[in-house]
Amino acid sequence: ALLSGDFVKKQKRLKGAWSVEQRGDQPVIVFADDFRAARGPDLKVFLSPKTVSDVNGKTAVDGSVLLGELTATKGTQEYVVPAGVNLADFESVLVHCEAYSVLWGGGDLS
Repeated sequence: ALLSGDFVKKQKRLKGAWSVEQRGDQPVIVFADDFRAARGPDLKVFLSPKTVSDVNGKTAVDGSVLLGELTATKGTQEYVVPAGVNLADFESVLVHCEAYSVLWGGGDLS
């Protein structure tokens, strides 16, 4: 793994490990088998230019890049970093309810 860490809960249950793997020329963010998140509406995965401790539900999407909708609240899943997006420009990966501006939590990429 290029990077790895554990999710940190902010407003809702979120736990488990994540890592960044290289697949060809695309970095992929992988949520580990022990990933667990509280259920909720409109859960999405974002890359944020701020650390998890520096964002909240209102600022989670500021300057962020959407990686996709959360595919499951538990277990392994993968999110491809879009072409042209430099991971070095981002500080964290977030799980966030966009509709209600509630930040489940995230993991710092440092």
